Amino acid sequence: MFLNNNRGSGAVLALTILPLLFLIYGTFALTGYLIQIKSRVRSTCILQSIELQKEMIGFEKKLFQLNPLSTTLRLRLIAAEAQLLTSAGNPVAIAAALAQIASIREQQQVLDGIQKTIIKTAHFKSQLATAAMLLKIQMHLQEMGSIWQFYLTSFSAMYVSHAAQVAVEPDFEDLAPNYGLTSDYKTAQKLVLTWQHSYRTKQAPQRIIDSANQFEFTCGAGPNKKGNQWSVEINAGKF
Repeated sequence: MFLNNNRGSGAVLALTILPLLFLIYGTFALTGYLIQIKSRVRSTCILQSIELQKEMIGFEKKLFQLNPLSTTLRLRLIAAEAQLLTSAGNPVAIAAALAQIASIREQQQVLDGIQKTIIKTAHFKSQLATAAMLLKIQMHLQEMGSIWQFYLTSFSAMYVSHAAQVAVEPDFEDLAPNYGLTSDYKTAQKLVLTWQHSYRTKQAPQRIIDSANQFEFTCGAGPNKKGNQWSVEINAGKF
């Protein structure tokens, strides 16, 4: 009789403790889920954004390195045009000045093409890098969703709230100008990703723990230039 009472007490105790243990385990598991999924998205966003900015800065450096050549051609053109004005009545001098002008304009056309190719390539690389980042994050989310598919119903929405643009502008509208950063280059060139996520425990796991949550954060990176020194500023977002 005494043994039966002990067994009964043990069964009641087990029925009392086991739900509590499952609740504690479920709470820790969901906390781990949130930390892991946020960390994966944020780390991928930050690392990919930094690499994108480094690549864009590299293109801008190449573009700015062409400015001395642009200035030289512009000065040579001004000198040739001045020579033409002072050559009135001298056919030989006029022909020489016109030939010089044509040669310089041809060189400017070539340089202008190189400059525009650098800018277009930088834009294209930015789009590719952004698409690759979104794809990588989506793969992380799919992996986490697959692991938790029997326990959670989740939804994620990602979008680029600000796309990175090559923030340069010409000093004048003509062939082969000098290029410099725009006054708002920090804003124009930064990449900002917004991520929204929500989840809720499915019906069966709700017997142990009923949980639902939703959140949103942004992350990304942008350029900064002080003198001749470039750096990348990080927007790490908040948990």
